[in-house]
Amino acid sequence: MRYIPLGDGPAYLSIGGEIRYYLNSWEHLRLGASPDDHLVNLQQRLRLDADLHINQYVRAFVEIGDDREFFARSITPPNRDKLDLRQAFVDIAIPLSDTVKLTVRPGRFEMPLGNGKLVGLRDGTNVRFGYQGVRATLINTGRFRIDSFLVKPVTYGNAEVFDDKPQEGTHFNGVYASGLLSPLATLDFYYYDVKRPLGRYIDGSGDEARHSFGTRLALRANGFDFDGEGTYQNGHTGNQRIGAWGALLEGGYTFAGVPLAPRLGAKINAFSGDSKRGDGKVGTFVPPFPRLPLYTDASWFNFSNLINAYPSITVKPLKTLTVVAGPDFYWRENRNDAVYFGPSTFPLLSPSGASRFVGTNLNLQADYLVTRNVSIRFFATRFLASDAFKGGGGKSANYVGSWIDFRF
Repeated sequence: MRYIPLGDGPAYLSIGGEIRYYLNSWEHLRLGASPDDHLVNLQQRLRLDADLHINQYVRAFVEIGDDREFFARSITPPNRDKLDLRQAFVDIAIPLSDTVKLTVRPGRFEMPLGNGKLVGLRDGTNVRFGYQGVRATLINTGRFRIDSFLVKPVTYGNAEVFDDKPQEGTHFNGVYASGLLSPLATLDFYYYDVKRPLGRYIDGSGDEARHSFGTRLALRANGFDFDGEGTYQNGHTGNQRIGAWGALLEGGYTFAGVPLAPRLGAKINAFSGDSKRGDGKVGTFVPPFPRLPLYTDASWFNFSNLINAYPSITVKPLKTLTVVAGPDFYWRENRNDAVYFGPSTFPLLSPSGASRFVGTNLNLQADYLVTRNVSIRFFATRFLASDAFKGGGGKSANYVGSWIDFRF
């Protein structure tokens, strides 16, 4: 159903979609911060899309979806959304020269940016992040790409069909520029402007305007890979000033010429917390629309007030099978701030005592590409809570999840 010609001209239509079933089991969804937080659910994601290319200058794309959640005793809102319009946009391409093109996209669309960590898809739930507004992309082939956008996040409603709409009192505006330093290295700069009706932290809450200024360097050469990113944030939450920062580092080396093609890698991420209560300043870092999970598929933690170090080994028993394992260690960046819950900016709990150590995840992940259209993912982790985390009411926990995904 791809590239169906429409008449004798350049127009063609492609039909596609996705069917995904995702089984999850949390021993403690909120790591003991809420009573009786055991959860087992089965997510069902259904998608159908149509991609119409009228000519080399005009394209229209529409995607509808239906999302269900079974067996869950407590509702996970991003998993439940009756039949609705997921994406609907038009691309208008304007050639400016032989190598430079401007594409304007009005409508509703998904929008991962950069490496997809701070602005990602949210693929761990049924409903991905969606935005409504306009996006403009300027591309100079082989040299640079600049994305600018003025959008509102799209809500998800389960009351009626086709009831999703832009969120009131919010916006997400910004610019993301990426330049090619060499065939193996890129340097990016970005600015994000996020407005939310409520930011809630250990030191207070209120309407929030948060600005993120960042840069990213990515390179790959001779078996080595590196991705480093730094972000500074300012703005306000209620009547308090924001001053926060984040750093994301990831790298490794792949032994391509030996059996299993092992890769030794490491991730080190650090996100600021609030150092002093009542000082009129919020130091807690909050990502705009983060990829969850950044740490594990359990999605227990957000990017706020957390440092983690994750050494790992990756092997490929088959060309289509990738296995990753390793321990992931967590600390609070600042002992005066809380640990924050994964799907939100809300505090999860406050560990006791002076120790900043939160705990350790023991992770195992496997991704298997069964065919060109079918993939399977498995993830298991054991969280070992520190004494300080237990002293604040937290618990150790297990998580196991697996999905089968069919795309056509």
